Amino acid sequence: MKIGAGPPDCAGSLSPGNVLGSLRPETKTPSAVSLLVALLWVAAASCGPFPDRGLALFSSLRPAPSVEPLPDEGYRVEWVSNTVPGTVKAGSRTPVRITFKNVGVAVWLDPASTGNQPPDAGAVRITYRWLPSGRRPLDYEARVNLASPLPPGQSATLDVSVSAPSAPGAYRLQFDLVQEFVAWFEGMDAPRLIVPVRVL
Repeated sequence: MKIGAGPPDCAGSLSPGNVLGSLRPETKTPSAVSLLVALLWVAAASCGPFPDRGLALFSSLRPAPSVEPLPDEGYRVEWVSNTVPGTVKAGSRTPVRITFKNVGVAVWLDPASTGNQPPDAGAVRITYRWLPSGRRPLDYEARVNLASPLPPGQSATLDVSVSAPSAPGAYRLQFDLVQEFVAWFEGMDAPRLIVPVRVL
């Protein structure tokens, strides 16, 4: 198998056909071929006029950096106000405005400020779920992002589009915060916002 001597010819000497054609039949196991081709293409892309391509391919194979958790005292929230109605129609969508305050010791980041991949990793977001009377809780619904980082002592107001359950009955609507890929605020002993709602 011919590997080029170096820039600028090395990328031109590598191709899937060259690599596979130079292997002995008994070595062509799928895992070995896949690994070899991937490594050689990274090397080939690093040669010639676009060396950054190889670095980008290689960096994409590395694990994402770990998310920095908030300190334990950073998971503290005060629920200031809400516009949750007492009754909603089954299957309807209701706009709800929630105001809450960061009473912890750390800044809560929005997805655009984390510097992580994916961007929401480490971000603090609000979400909700329905708690049916006498039955297990429903799943959490879609998250809503902070508009900007929220420092300790500051409040934020977010609009949440709440989707009502399809089955009528007595429910409680629970709101909670989550630091994505790290912890639920509830799990860190922070209070939740729970409002009784009748679904008609």
